[in-house]
Amino acid sequence: MTDPATLDVTIVDGYVDEPAHFGVPPYISTYPRYTAGALVDAGVPESRITYHTIDALREERSRWLDVEEADLMIYLGGMTVPGKYVGGTPAEPDEVRELAWTADGTSLMGGPIRFGVGEENAGAQDMARDDLDFDFLAMADVEAAAHDLVSSGLEGFEDRYRDNDELDRWAESGAFVVEQHPNHPDYLIAELETSRGCAYRCSFCTEPMYGDPDFRTPESVVSEVAALADSGVADFRIGRQADILAYGGDGEAPNPDALRDLYGGIRSVVPDLGTLHLDNMNPVTIVDYPERSREAIRVIAEHNTPGDTAAFGLESADPVVQEENNLLVTADEC
Repeated sequence: MTDPATLDVTIVDGYVDEPAHFGVPPYISTYPRYTAGALVDAGVPESRITYHTIDALREERSRWLDVEEADLMIYLGGMTVPGKYVGGTPAEPDEVRELAWTADGTSLMGGPIRFGVGEENAGAQDMARDDLDFDFLAMADVEAAAHDLVSSGLEGFEDRYRDNDELDRWAESGAFVVEQHPNHPDYLIAELETSRGCAYRCSFCTEPMYGDPDFRTPESVVSEVAALADSGVADFRIGRQADILAYGGDGEAPNPDALRDLYGGIRSVVPDLGTLHLDNMNPVTIVDYPERSREAIRVIAEHNTPGDTAAFGLESADPVVQEENNLLVTADEC
């Protein structure tokens, strides 16, 4: 049985882009932070956890020694809604395969890459994929897989999703890993998760694959933010959710009080706040609940820093496309 306290672990961030989760620089996604926290929870010392971005590995080949010599190498990546990026270049499949070939120890791959690899799988709903020569692929939460793999002595794990109690611990205890990001501390924005999953089922989107929304408490998010601030992060985006207006409610109707606790709490623990922005505001929420949405947006506007926009995501104004893709609002309603 391998003692977790003696393991050297290298995390490689190949970047992620999901409909409700972004992690290309200057953003750092939740995946490396939660995975680091899960490793610590399983008994791996912080000092034995090394983090590299794929860009850092490209720029300095000597860093690949950490990949080669690690007892466990974890690759995190996947672009289910790929775009054009100015802050970094996501890992290519050949680079991901090279990581597996380089690693002398056990290798684990996870994140949205589980939804597919390469152009033929770019639709994200096709679960067929290429394993890219890794020892293990996490087909559920990679942070849970990392925790259980270490706990098993690197023998294996059962695919599963983490629960909120685990998330509360891992989000806070994994914050330290941001200090190893090459953009830290001056040009790094931490993506914050308030929930995942969606109450709606637009057919083009991968977010419903996570099920109905499962909300974190304001206290959980604020504790994570405080830990990130202690590690030198001053810029944040509340971006990991399908609809910020639905936070803390039933998945559809706004809950202004929950938003007030969330935003007010973040403001209270980051006295030197640089950025507090958001992503993903569903226009159907405003159409269906105009007064409660107005109050919720007022709370956000009072606490956000300048220069933010709320992405409505009108995917198409074509009524045929709207119907075929189960889109929720017309162009006029948006």
